[in-house]
Amino acid sequence: MHAALRLLFERISRNGITVLVFEDLHWADVATIDFVEEFTEWSRNFPILVVALARPDLLETRPEWGTLQRGVVQLHLPPLSDPDMHSLVGGVVPEMEQGARQRIVAPAGGIPLFAIEMIRTLVNDGTLLPTEDGTFSVAGDVTDLSVPDSINAVIGARLDRLSTEDKQIIQDASVLGQTFTIDAMVATSTLDEALLNERLSSLVRREMFELIRDPRSPERGQYGFVQSLIREVAHSRIPKDVRRERHVRVAEFFESLDAEEVAGVIAFHYLEAVEAGASDSIPTAIEAVHGAISRAKSVHGYEQVLSLTSRTRAIVEDPATLAPLWEEAAKAAEASGSYELAEEYAQRYVDFAVESGERDVVARSLAVLGEVLSQQGQARRAREVLGEHFDPDADLPEEEGHARLGMAYSRAMLLSGVEGGHRVAGRALAVAERLDLEEVAAQTLITRGTELYVLGRFREGTALLAKGAEIAEEYGLTSTLIRAYANLAYTAPSLAETTIFSNRGLAEARRVGDRNMLRFFGGQQSGYHPGAGRMDEFLAMFDDPVFMDADPTTLFGLWTNLANGHSLRGEWDEEAVAWQHALDLRSRSDDRQTEENFNAAEVQRALDRLEFEEAFGLLERHLPDFTNPWQKVFVGFLPLLGSGDPAARARYLELTAGLPSRGAIAPFRALAACAEAIATGNVAEGLADAKRVIEELREGEAYQHAALSLAIIAMELGDHPEAPAMIEEARTIATSIEAVTLQTHIDLIVAGEFPAP
Repeated sequence: MHAALRLLFERISRNGITVLVFEDLHWADVATIDFVEEFTEWSRNFPILVVALARPDLLETRPEWGTLQRGVVQLHLPPLSDPDMHSLVGGVVPEMEQGARQRIVAPAGGIPLFAIEMIRTLVNDGTLLPTEDGTFSVAGDVTDLSVPDSINAVIGARLDRLSTEDKQIIQDASVLGQTFTIDAMVATSTLDEALLNERLSSLVRREMFELIRDPRSPERGQYGFVQSLIREVAHSRIPKDVRRERHVRVAEFFESLDAEEVAGVIAFHYLEAVEAGASDSIPTAIEAVHGAISRAKSVHGYEQVLSLTSRTRAIVEDPATLAPLWEEAAKAAEASGSYELAEEYAQRYVDFAVESGERDVVARSLAVLGEVLSQQGQARRAREVLGEHFDPDADLPEEEGHARLGMAYSRAMLLSGVEGGHRVAGRALAVAERLDLEEVAAQTLITRGTELYVLGRFREGTALLAKGAEIAEEYGLTSTLIRAYANLAYTAPSLAETTIFSNRGLAEARRVGDRNMLRFFGGQQSGYHPGAGRMDEFLAMFDDPVFMDADPTTLFGLWTNLANGHSLRGEWDEEAVAWQHALDLRSRSDDRQTEENFNAAEVQRALDRLEFEEAFGLLERHLPDFTNPWQKVFVGFLPLLGSGDPAARARYLELTAGLPSRGAIAPFRALAACAEAIATGNVAEGLADAKRVIEELREGEAYQHAALSLAIIAMELGDHPEAPAMIEEARTIATSIEAVTLQTHIDLIVAGEFPAP
């Protein structure tokens, strides 16, 4: 038979080059494999290319495969890289977002077949729908993907072909996890070490396992499953009673290491044991979960805290046991930017506390809920909810929960624009001092200092803020320190230092993975991007997963600033789209700061569109209500100084008279004073001071306002010999940041045609 087939193919090759392809040769019978080997030797003088595709399993039965024949080339095809797998999935489902793609790519382990089978399963259950161009669109939830039966069958068939010892090793390894050490295998397996080493090497050759050799990896020297799906299928095949016993054994092994970094691993195995029926291990599992959450908090592992809480909820019903987990989960969800989940856990905690009737527990739970609501732009609602249980004028009991409740209520007052929060913060601070509550002390100092700064007590406010930051840094209170940086950026003595504090906060939030504060600082800095000529950097934020599902307050700020950026560049169609997004989001936040930002944006939008009558009307309506000094300074700058009208300039000077002579808003106040000095004849001193102020604006990358300042001073100088150079410099700046509207404002100012309010 072999001779007849060989003769057939040899005769075919006389008509030209012939290619023979053998797929899945590892499934072939012995006769077929023999034929391929013989054919490559006997027919090597004919123009025939033989392509044989096989998994490494073939080498178990034919270890010499491809090594004894001449003219044979072996190509080892590694798994596809993650970017290639993402491209593969994206080509089939173009609109699938990055996170959903990753849920397909990660378990597929670089094997296209596995990814396609997972997509096919989603098509079959209606989650993906076909489109006219041959691709698929997402019509359902892809967060919970199970192993498709087709993949289960493929992997199961591979496992069935293994020896008894190899099957046991793979099952033991599947209990240990995706990666494991030989020491862990020896300690938890019933096989001896010599046999384990021998069979592990064999399973590496068969591409069931891989030996991690990357010198940069903390898992270097460990073994790992080549695909996570292999582990999942192998684990599912272990009988429940055996699985239960093995997970307990593994948990006890890791406990014996007495290493805090494996706390999460210990909790995982006890939870797995309980889920497999080990109800007697529930108390041990709960204790392990608390240890794992403590460890996760220390390394800012917010997702691990949420995962552990979710799994514990599935096996425990007792609210008293779950309440401490709800508190931690609410804080973790807030830090990870999952606001709805944070509120859900916080409300569960409050419901339990109210039911328990314990006064201090109720106060503590309300503090958690208040912080969550304030953080997502619902400070007024936070104040209302907490106000049902809290009297802001009463003395606080000497209890931690009430100190925290005072901390949360004072912050809600500050964010909702209600004066008096600094007094509540002071009472909470007094309790915190007596009870040695460092976090409460630092947070209340930050709240108190910020409000006092807003009220005009600048030095006192700045000093309290700095002390709050110092305590947070001393005691490793990362979240509190990040908040301190945010508020110090607001009160910084110069624009350059504002940028420094903002960048510090952003870097710290990125270091610990605090999505909530990453969004805050990103939103804060987005306000500077257009005026600094960084529109490309700004637009990239809308493709950043951190901002895609941000809270309404953050998104409102981003879209408002984007509308301002497009307006500055004269891109009116894009501006209209961004502005509509901002309008849609405005109603979803009751934050006072959001309202003031919207009012300020309305004035600027009208100015950019040269709708001066409307701009001045909005200015008159909103200016008296601004509680934020920044808004008064920025919103009033162009309309009150651009015309050179003495009355308008006097009003701006009066408006800024109570503001600090230092800080990020100080240059604007100083610029108005310089214009007044030049206009009243003190040209030399006014011009010298103006140059210094304008340089400070440039150093702080406030190029838009630097250009406007140059134009305003040039207009006040009239025919002074330095005026033309200042006008040219202003126009150069406008051109460099592609600010078409700014160019128009400059032209109107220097021509004396910018109208007065």
